[in-house]
Amino acid sequence: MLAIVSFIIGGNKSVSYFGLEYVVFALLAGIALGNLIRLPYWLKEAVRSEFYIKTGLVILGTTILSADLIKAGLPGIIQAVIVVTVVCFFSMWLSRKLKVDDEFGVILASAVSICGVSAAIVAAGAINGDKRKLSYVTILVLIMAIPMMIILPWAVKYFHIPEVIGGAWLGGTLDTTATVTAAGDLVGPIAVKAGVIAKFSQNVFIGVAAFFIAIWWAYKKPKGNDVATLRAERPGLKMIW
Repeated sequence: MLAIVSFIIGGNKSVSYFGLEYVVFALLAGIALGNLIRLPYWLKEAVRSEFYIKTGLVILGTTILSADLIKAGLPGIIQAVIVVTVVCFFSMWLSRKLKVDDEFGVILASAVSICGVSAAIVAAGAINGDKRKLSYVTILVLIMAIPMMIILPWAVKYFHIPEVIGGAWLGGTLDTTATVTAAGDLVGPIAVKAGVIAKFSQNVFIGVAAFFIAIWWAYKKPKGNDVATLRAERPGLKMIW
């Protein structure tokens, strides 16, 4: 019922003029219900949004033909390597400039350079990171994802960016895969396909990134007098394996 209401509001001529589509109103309805009203247990079980999003992403992945992936394969991998590497190193550099410790910095850098919350969880696991720092990064990623999911598609339309380029931009810029698909849908079907290919190309680096993060953290030279503590917390060769 709420989905139908969101489609009706999004289809209104005045609302469409400002580039606000059904996703925005569905999102606002979900945020309001999740935070302002105590939902009954039976309804909580029925609206497992994370389950639906992940299932939807798998189904969406099957709709992208192998030929499209092969065609976009090499450029997709090249852009993924460039984006992941540049954003990761820049984030680490900025974290150190702002006097953020390396543990926090590497979790944050992984999140913003690869695939948001999932990458943050993997990075935290690779270095046996503090769960509180992981929670902070998760909150930061989600807080940024919501406005960017709305603003970026609007920018694509406002600046008349070609749909395929706009989709690739969304895929390389938005942190989470779910927001890439939602934002791409606000632009058009070609943008969804381009965005998903770009984002999935980045996502496959999550295992590679975790491997190198674990090696770096295991052999990182400790600072100060907390050598014994750091040695106890560091993952060894077994963890890297």
